[in-house]
Amino acid sequence: MELKNFEKQITKTGFPLEHKIGEILRSSGWIVINNRYYVDDQEESIREIDLVAYKVRQVQHFKVFTTLIISCKRKASKMFGRYLRERTTLLIPT
Repeated sequence: MELKNFEKQITKTGFPLEHKIGEILRSSGWIVINNRYYVDDQEESIREIDLVAYKVRQVQHFKVFTTLIISCKRKASKMFGRYLRERTTLLIPT
């Protein structure tokens, strides 16, 4: 396959948006994991999530973990990202 054809096919997917969001998060201090698989517990099938990003902050004597789960899609001529879930966990020192 010629490089031009490959480039054309990639632009038909959500990958360019996924890459851009990943770079923005990395430059803002987030740790980013691309393309993680998980088991859909409702349909019992294996699925892929585009981006999982997390950041750890120290707030006084506590560590705060924030995780973002993001899916990037392309529909017709529009690209969009879906922010699926954010979870913040507070670790209390013992």
